[in-house]
Amino acid sequence: MPEVPSSSSASGVDISLETTTEWQIQEIGFDGQERYITPMVFSDHVAKLAHKIEWRELIGASASYDDTNGVEPGAESEGPTEAKKAKIAAATEDEDRRRGPETGPWQSVAKYLHQSLQQIGVLLDSLAVTRQQQYLMARPVADPSDTDQAVITQQEQDSKHFQWIVKRKALADAGKVLEQALEVRKQQVTDTDAAQDVFLKQLRSLRERWRVKKIGNVILGDLGYRIFGTKFLPNETFDIRRAPVVDGLLNPHASLQVQVPRDLMRRATISVSIEKDDMGALFDEEVSSRAFRTADEEIMKTIHWSLALQWAQETLLCRDIFSLLTKQAVEMEDRFAVLKNGVLVVALHGEYLLKIRLTYHPFTDGEIPQKGVVYLGRCLRQMFVSDQSTRWIKHRVFTTMPLTDAPKSLHMSGLKAIPAEQVEQLSKGEKPLLTRTIQVASHFILVKKATAILDQIAARCEDPQIAWRWVRSSRMQSCAAVVISTRNYDNIGRLSFHVRITTERISIFTREAQIIDCARDEKQLQRAVEYLICQHHLNSLSYICRLNHWQSLHCNQNAADRLGNPTPTFYATNQWGTRAIYVQLHLDKLPTVNVKRSEAGKLNGLVNQDGFVRLDYQRLVGSSFCRKIENLFLMMHN
Repeated sequence: MPEVPSSSSASGVDISLETTTEWQIQEIGFDGQERYITPMVFSDHVAKLAHKIEWRELIGASASYDDTNGVEPGAESEGPTEAKKAKIAAATEDEDRRRGPETGPWQSVAKYLHQSLQQIGVLLDSLAVTRQQQYLMARPVADPSDTDQAVITQQEQDSKHFQWIVKRKALADAGKVLEQALEVRKQQVTDTDAAQDVFLKQLRSLRERWRVKKIGNVILGDLGYRIFGTKFLPNETFDIRRAPVVDGLLNPHASLQVQVPRDLMRRATISVSIEKDDMGALFDEEVSSRAFRTADEEIMKTIHWSLALQWAQETLLCRDIFSLLTKQAVEMEDRFAVLKNGVLVVALHGEYLLKIRLTYHPFTDGEIPQKGVVYLGRCLRQMFVSDQSTRWIKHRVFTTMPLTDAPKSLHMSGLKAIPAEQVEQLSKGEKPLLTRTIQVASHFILVKKATAILDQIAARCEDPQIAWRWVRSSRMQSCAAVVISTRNYDNIGRLSFHVRITTERISIFTREAQIIDCARDEKQLQRAVEYLICQHHLNSLSYICRLNHWQSLHCNQNAADRLGNPTPTFYATNQWGTRAIYVQLHLDKLPTVNVKRSEAGKLNGLVNQDGFVRLDYQRLVGSSFCRKIENLFLMMHN
């Protein structure tokens, strides 16, 4: 075991043991959390000591921090020599002269503006040099074969200026080639035939309006109007050709000619009218309708192609409409139809007949007279074209079926699990065109009747006032709102109702949910409106009776006269029972006003009763019915 030396002979370093320095507390938050001050590291101590050095005393008061000329490298720290002092003084003088005099707080701003102005001047000089034509021309250095230099250094090839010059020359060569091609093109266009140029322009205009295709050396067009289905049917195509040059002259407006089918070389119109069955001449053929049979192909060459194609397609459209109506008339079972001499007559209802005529006219320019009801003709064309522009069969779309908990019976019942009867009803297509045309014509007749009755009553009846307007108007259903009011009596209120017109009948719907069916009889509609006017008079009488403190004994809306005509009645008396008024309201004439006077006895009450006395309604005081009755109540109050 080694020997341990004694403490007297031991050698080493004295070490002082002290406690660790704790961080100083900066603050203590309200939640008890303490925030400490981070102790400084070596760099912080160096920065703190550097702030205490007076740098201005070391480099001098007139020296600059960036001036590296003040002290030469390797110079001694002794005092400056005379040469150095002179050099420093000259540098200071140049700097002061360069800085200029102090001009206030805006000196730095002026300095920056002056520098910006110098930069703009340099930029303008560069642009002026660049705009010179000689400067933009390709230099010989771009092409070694055109220059005397045999070898181009790699530095020149890699320079941006060289690459820019090469691209500039390549673009200039491409531009020259394009200019030469354009000049050749202009020369070819100038040398070509002017007739061919006009023909191509008109052919392009024709393709913008009609379907055109080329088969070999033949150009064909399509007159068909169907959006879906086969195109370019043989009976609907027309030929396109160039117009010949006559005597060296060319018509610039007719350098293109079309040849439509022979059966379409005529103009056609289809007219729809409503006639009465009075045993008249419904099928007489017009004498002028045979003129279309003398059509000449030479006349076709003198007609502009736009008009010729428009007339031919119109003829095709009218012919197809009439052909379809004829087929549907044969299949109808519930109506009587007759076809003769291009005229189709179908029974509507009652004594009315629907007459559809197909008329042909010569293939010449001019206006064609419009016959029949224009509205019905336009509706017929619109429905036919709408059918041709609608896809009635949906595209098949394959989709994945979702997982549901519904029973299997609902899965087999149709789309959205609806009953089979409803699926069959929804799967039915649109009604035939003739059936819809008959419905539109029937609705048109009923609208004419209802309009005439409402206008007649509104013009004839001045008391009360009647106003009506259309709420809805369509091809097969319309509704009119009628308002009955009394002038200067706004507190009485208004009586309003609706007149609904369908393809089969006319009905009146009141505010009390009462329905008055007038069928197709305009007289019944008139009597119903007059009855509602009488009802408005009864409401006015009840209001005036309460206003003048009279007692209403009865107000009967269902009363009738001896002939069974509706005659609403009103009976009222005063508070003492000494006066009585009895009013009868008639549909087709003025109201009847009766008054009665009674004297009361002491014991037996009303012992002396006189009969009613009829008053002359027109001689009563007042300008309206309500005013006359109110004045009568006031006069007979006591």
